[in-house]
Order: sequence, then C-alpha cells, then structure tokens
Amino acid sequence: MSFRLSLICALGCAILFFSTAVTADNWPSFRGSSDGFVAESDIPTEFGPGNHEAWSIDLPRGHSSPTVWNGTVYLTAHTPKTNTLHVYALDGETGAESWHKEISVNEVENFIHPDGSAAASSIATNGTHVIAYFASSGIYCFNAGGEQLWHFPMETARSYSGASSSPIIHNNIVYVQRVASGSTFVVAINFNTGKQIWRHDFPVLGRLGSKSGAATVRATDKELIVHNTTGVSAHDLKTGEIIWSVRAATTATSSLVLTDTHVYAATYVQTGEEALRPDLPAWETLLKSTDKDNDQNVSAAEFPRELFWFRRPEGEASPQSSPRIRINHVDFNKDGKVGEQEWNGFKKRFETNRENVTDHGLLAIQLGGKGDVTKTHMTVVEKQGLPEVPSPVIGNSHLFMIKNGGILTCIDIKANKRLYRQRLGTTGTHFASPVLTGNLLIVCDGTGQIMIADVSGDRPKVVSKTLLDDRVFATPTVVDNTLYIRTESKL
Repeated sequence: MSFRLSLICALGCAILFFSTAVTADNWPSFRGSSDGFVAESDIPTEFGPGNHEAWSIDLPRGHSSPTVWNGTVYLTAHTPKTNTLHVYALDGETGAESWHKEISVNEVENFIHPDGSAAASSIATNGTHVIAYFASSGIYCFNAGGEQLWHFPMETARSYSGASSSPIIHNNIVYVQRVASGSTFVVAINFNTGKQIWRHDFPVLGRLGSKSGAATVRATDKELIVHNTTGVSAHDLKTGEIIWSVRAATTATSSLVLTDTHVYAATYVQTGEEALRPDLPAWETLLKSTDKDNDQNVSAAEFPRELFWFRRPEGEASPQSSPRIRINHVDFNKDGKVGEQEWNGFKKRFETNRENVTDHGLLAIQLGGKGDVTKTHMTVVEKQGLPEVPSPVIGNSHLFMIKNGGILTCIDIKANKRLYRQRLGTTGTHFASPVLTGNLLIVCDGTGQIMIADVSGDRPKVVSKTLLDDRVFATPTVVDNTLYIRTESKL
C-alpha cells in the first residue's frame, strides 16, 4: 500500500529513554539522547491514513529530524525561492503552529550534491532554550515562546553535501561541529549569552574535508567527543583541548554511539571496501568494446559511461551514487579522444592511488585514554557493511548498522563479533538513522519505505512495511507514545 502522507502514529504505551536524564515526554536533540534508542515501547506495526494517524501537515523542504519537549515539536525548513530559513514550533497533539520564525539570508549554504539541504541540522532544546543551527548563517537561540535571545553569526558554508551536523546542549553550553570548504572546527557557545567560549580548529583535508562532516558531537560528564574527517577526538568540555584522539580515514558522515566504556564510530570511506572499488579495463579490452570506427582511439562519443571513480552499488535514490570517469579526466592533450598512452597513464595513476586507500571500519574506542590512542585503545570491529550516512544504534549489547540496499549488520559489542549481515527489504540509498525501540528496529530508506523489524532473535524478523509516497531523509522520532516521521514535504 502506498501512502501519500507522512505520519504521526500513536503508540501503545509509555516510552522510557536510555542513558539520559530526560523524561519520556522529551526528545531533546538529533536522535533524542543522541543514541536513537528507546528502552521500552509498544509501537503499532501497521499504520497509515485512518490507522493510528493523528495528523499530517505540509512543510517547506528540509531534512532535519523533529525535536520534542513537553509536547512541542521543533524543526527547521527552507524555502529555496526566497532564501528563507524557518524554525517551527508545533503542538504535538494537533500539529497546529505554536510559533514560526523566518530567517532571511542573502545567500544560503552552498553545496554541490543534489540531496543536500539548507535545513538539515536538527534543533536542540532543554525546554527553555531552542537552538537552531543553519550552515548558511550560524546559530540562533529562541526562548520557548519564540523570542530570539541571541544569534551567533557564521559565514555561509561551502561544501560538497552540506555542513549538516546538529547542535547539542550540555551543562548550559551549546556545542556544534562545522565541516566546510576551508574551515572545519567545533565550537562551544555560552548558553545564556551566545558568546564563544572556545573553538578548536581541525586540519582541512583537501577534497575530503570539503565534502563531508555531518556527525553530531557527543558529550559525557568528562569530555566532548567529535567524529571529524581526521578521525575521532575527545576534548575538554571547558577549554576544547584534546584529551585523546584516534587517527582514521573517514568522511565523518555518521554520528557516534556510546556505552559506559566505549565509543563506536562507523568510519565510512568512499573506497573503503572492495565492493566500492571498481576496476579499470586494460587498453585492449577498452578498445575492443568501444572503438566503433577502428581508429585505435576512443572518441568522446565512444567513451563508456560505465567507468566510475567509486561505486555505491545500491544507492539508486541518489543521483550521484556512482560518480563517472569522464573523457576530460583522461584526455590529457585535449584533442577530444583517448589514445593508448593516455589511458595507460591514467590507469597507472588510478591504481597507484588505490594502493594508498585505507579500509574503513566500525571502530570501538575504549574511553579514558590520553594522547594518541590509535594503537592502544582502538579496535576495528567490522570492515564491511559500513553505512555512509546512517548512524549506528545500540541496544541490549547489540549494535545495528543499516547501509544502502537495506543491508543490516548486527554486532555483539561484548564479543566484538558480527552476528549477522542480511538484507532487510528496504532499497536504494539510506539517509535516516535507524531507531531502536524495545526490540523493534525502525528503518527508513530514501524512497519512503519504512520497515519495522523485530531484532530480538538470532535473525531480524520483518513485522511491517509501509510505503510513503515521498522521499525520507530525516531520522524518525519516538516520544510520548508517538512516532514522528518527517518526509521531504510533510510532517
């Protein structure tokens, strides 16, 4: 059945949060407690128009996830035609607008990827302060009634896919990571005044540093932990000084998950495993399959469309899932065709670069270290099935990852052992992070399919599948007996 609505689905019992001091009525930031885990619930596994649906409203476009505090739902949006950014506060019972702030900017965040959004960062709140971060113009703070308290300005970000990490509030300090072309840092802002407390700058790693960095920071009682394009690092909460760090190749597009003893990072790299690394054919093979006019060259019209820098084999929802190698990349003398010498030279450089590629992996980092702990506190738990965007989720000592194509991996984090990897049934590119509520895993793919699976057994058991007739980028929110789903155009 195809539903044309984004849904809010009434759940069956009270929900308790895991490892935070928030109540069952609150989901204070991206992924709630930043873990995406709700200890207990009894959500309906079947829903649709007229079936557990409370309400549905149209919204401007945006990829931010709903944040909920004491029955008020907060999210951001963007109207491209007018360069207007939006902050919404909605009544959680009815969907009615409590307040709405419009922010006009001269220029919105500049990104190349067609799936980027100028309203991708989720709001953070503690009930009295509402923090909205836009990479176009900075951080805004409103009170619960919608009055703007302060604005921390930032230059308009320029990046490949959007500087879309979300802010958090911890001990009256706002923390946010920003990764953009020419500038990558984490900043701490005074909760009451909007003044900068500290800022830590990271090295800008060329094209990688300008393309990535959507990870939301995590805070413990002792440190701020950051997944950045240099790896993972822990910082003093008051000064920003590095306490420990782990070096890793990563696009830093998924957020960290924590236990009492370890932090886990899915350090995805675009060529991080064999399935993502296409080979180039030998010149003789290329010529045989393309040289239609037998001139011993490959012209622009003959140049194949199936040559790629890297592959996302099942990322169909994204127009740039597999970036093509084009003739201008190989035609060094710019005569409009590729000869044997040009091809062999390009192939040699291509393969030399591949020799320097680092495998990506799910990292388990033991907390409590000092300095560079890459060799002493870090374990590579898994090298396959890494998600590019969705963050892992942990519940009952099991870590779950969902990647493009609906491939679900389950790790026993006590034994650091993969229990299974199998297809769940969703397809295409996955942007939303999975949410675990009790033993039920909620997975959304980019096409609008929502899969709910029981993961209490040795293998996942799909219990329902719902198709929304709209794309889904945002991670669902589960709070106060309600499931909030934000699609590209609705909540």
